[in-house]
Order: sequence, then C-alpha cells, then structure tokens
Amino acid sequence: MEAIAVSLTLEGEVDRIFENGFFQALHSRTIDINLEDNPYPGLSAVRALATALKLRYALSPRLARYIITTHAQVGSEAMAAAQESHYGWVRFRKDHIKDMASYLQKQLNANPDEPVMLPQLQQQQLTLWE
Repeated sequence: MEAIAVSLTLEGEVDRIFENGFFQALHSRTIDINLEDNPYPGLSAVRALATALKLRYALSPRLARYIITTHAQVGSEAMAAAQESHYGWVRFRKDHIKDMASYLQKQLNANPDEPVMLPQLQQQQLTLWE
C-alpha cells in the first residue's frame, strides 16, 4: 500500500506498472502483506498498524495473523524499540501494541476470514493553562 513502480519507455510513456496489490488495496480499503519473510518483522508489523490507522483501512486476515504471530515471537517491547531505532520516536508504546494484538486476535476469532478494522486512537488535548 506504500508504493508502486512504473517502467517508462525512452519516449517517457508508461511501459509497465508494478503494483503488487496496490490498486486492490485502494479499491477494498484493506491492507495486505506481500512478503511475510521479512528481516524486520517487528517494524513491519508496527508500520502496517500505523498505515492502517492513518488511512483508516482494514487489515486483511493474513496481515492481522502476521501481526499477532510477530507479537508472539518478538514481543511488545521489541516492537516498540524497533520504532525508536528506525524512526527516532515511538508511536505505539508496548502496552498499546499488546492491546492491539489482543484486539486483532479477538476479531479473528469472531470472523477469521473478514478484514479487521482497527479502532481509531483517541486524540487528547493537553490543557496548558486555564
């Protein structure tokens, strides 16, 4: 869902489009996973969560299972640390990652073949002064 590649002719016209599910994701508003064998599974899982929340897209059942499995294998702490290492900041704290993995599991238990829509995060405004 993050990119497509276009091959151009020497004249600058489109020769081929390499989209690997991009247009299907746009149409269905569902993010899927292309390559489960990933050297950074924790970061990949967190990035999928962030993308789904940002776009308000659902996660495919396969991607939801990947996130649950990754969480079980590497843990919330490693997934939070992957964000810090890659981005320099943490969007999802370890307790939130744990809650999301639990939420995904409950949704898949109820409807194993249906895409999972993530609950939107509540934005909080800090009161700086009265």
